[in-house]
Formats: sequence, C-alpha cells, structure tokens
Amino acid sequence: MNVVIMYGGKSCEHDISVITAKQAAANMKNFAEVYVSREGKWLLAKNMPSPSDFADKEKIKRLPEVAFVPPYKTLWLKKGGKLKKIFDVDAALLCFHGVNGEDGRAQGLLELCGVPYTSCGVTASAVGMDKIVFKEFVKGLGLPVTKSAWTDKRKYQSNKVGVIDEISGALGYPAIVKPCNLGSSIGISVCGNDGELMRALDTAFEFDERAIVEQALKNFSDVNIAAVKKGGEILVSKAENPLTWHEYLSFEDKYSAGRKGMAESKRRFPFECPMYGDMADAVRKIYSALDCKGVVRVDFLVTDDGFFVNEINTIPGSLAYYLWRDEFDMASLIKTLIDEAAADMKRRQDAVYGYKSDVLTKSFGKK
Repeated sequence: MNVVIMYGGKSCEHDISVITAKQAAANMKNFAEVYVSREGKWLLAKNMPSPSDFADKEKIKRLPEVAFVPPYKTLWLKKGGKLKKIFDVDAALLCFHGVNGEDGRAQGLLELCGVPYTSCGVTASAVGMDKIVFKEFVKGLGLPVTKSAWTDKRKYQSNKVGVIDEISGALGYPAIVKPCNLGSSIGISVCGNDGELMRALDTAFEFDERAIVEQALKNFSDVNIAAVKKGGEILVSKAENPLTWHEYLSFEDKYSAGRKGMAESKRRFPFECPMYGDMADAVRKIYSALDCKGVVRVDFLVTDDGFFVNEINTIPGSLAYYLWRDEFDMASLIKTLIDEAAADMKRRQDAVYGYKSDVLTKSFGKK
C-alpha cells in the first residue's frame, strides 16, 4: 500500500506531532512522509530521519512542496506553478496533534479526496478538540464532568471585572483555566483568587479565542484509558496513572527533555482502579456515540467518591501504543489503524450520495 504519514502543522503541539510521526515511521516500511510546516506549507519530508532535523530551518526550506487536490486520491508535487503526480495514496496515517490537523480540517480534505485516514472523522475530531463542546456532549450522555464556565476573548476584554465576578461566583476557587482548543497542557493555569484568574485568562487568550474554567479538584488522580476499533469491535486498554507533583500534568511532565514522548513519562501501568469497569464503559459509550475511528485516549479525574470525564485525545501522543503493550506492538497497532481506515472508507463510499429529481427544470423552467 502507498501509505502517507502526515504530521507537523500550524499548531502549538507541532513538535510533539513530529515525535509521534517518527515513532510510527520506525515501525513501518514503504511509506512517504508529508510534513506540514509551522507556516502551513505541505512538504515531502525526505532525508529527515530524526526529530531534531525539523529544528533546522535550512533543511526544511529545501523540502519540495506537495498537495492533495480533490477529488483525486493523489499526492502531487508542486513545481513551477504546475502539479506532477507522485503516486495514488491508499491510506494516510495521521500523527497531527492540535488545531489544523487533529481538529477535523485535514480529515475534511482527505474525505474530499477519498483517501482513507486513521483518525476520527470530521465531526468527532472537531468535537474532541473543542473542550467546551466536548464537555456538553459528555453531559448529554449522562456521564459525570466537573463544574465549569466559559468565556470568549471579546467578552472578556470588554469587561474583565464583570467576567471574573461571574466565573468566580459560579465556581469559586481553586479553579483551572484552559484554552478551548489546545492540548499538551499548553496555556493551562491553576488559580486561587480573582487576580490569578485574570492572569490565567490573559494567558489562555494568547492561544485561543475561547477559554474554559473548571472547578479544580483536590486529592484526585489522573487516569487515562485508550480505545481502538478492530474488526468492528471497540477494544479498551488497561488504565494508566500518570504521575506528577503538580496540580495538573504540565507540558514538561509529558514531554520533558530526553524523553521520547508520552511513552517514557512517569506512570503506573497497568493501574488498578476500583472504578475501572465503569470508566471503561464510559470510554465505549463516548467512542460509539461520537462515532470515533482509530485510536483515542480518554482522560479521567478520579477521586475517592467517583470519576469525571476530563477530555478526549482523538490522535493521542505516540498513538497511545504504550497503553496497548499487552495487546499490540506499535507495528501491529499501525496495521490495525490502516486496515480499519480502509474498511471504513469503503463502507461510506458504498452509500448513496445522489438523488435524481426534476427540481431544476420543473421549478425554475428552462432557459
């Protein structure tokens, strides 16, 4: 198969995406790499075997530009204002993290081209990326979430004091502030008073147009569970407990220097949790209702009294293969993702997309 690994992107999580892609590439044969630069250019990544190569701007400048053009399942080379066919693409392994890749935009382009891809579809990707929308979706399923409020940049900047009073009155302190569409803990702050809340929102709005503020829990554990579909069946991983001394998992906790992504972060795995069965059922319920595809990771906050659904990663770091070590190695996980992507695309292409009618001639007449 002609498989294209796609990664990078105009995203704050660009660097982590590169690491995920290189982890995948190390377990594959016969593939091409499409790297999306920080500026949004789509490039054919040749002679870039190491993540550190992507810190070299001169190397990136020398990469040829490529494109997908609907409705063709073709990767095109852009040269001299013209397109030259490289090859037809059988499947795309998506390793994007964050906006402009994980959020449904790349998925929409691939849909229009008829290229099977290994992540959630357009709707599930968009809902999963937006923390405000995802929380409302989960509440609609009857699953527990922490109490929250949200605001947008325009409203906040026009009346900072009023917004602070509104949020603090609804939630109290401590509270945790998050940009709506970011991951990897970027732009997140914990605050204990009005002044800290204002500074936290100022920070969040440097990254996004909307921010969510959640009631911060005390004495809780982070518990993550992954899910993937194989042969139409939703498989659920064992639980992990990421370890940190902070009030939340920071970017450095997840991806500190010298580590190779989430796979080497400090964790307890498998993590024995008395609520695992209920959380696994919640993962299946979310995966099914959101019509997820590929591998996802659902993150929970667990206290002595119960659990709360925190967020979903529709393309988790390292493709969450470290949660599947008893069921898959990385190579077999990738094969499962590609096989399921191809089967899913075929099923959808078998649907009827046309409806013959005479409305254009009968309702408006003939010219």
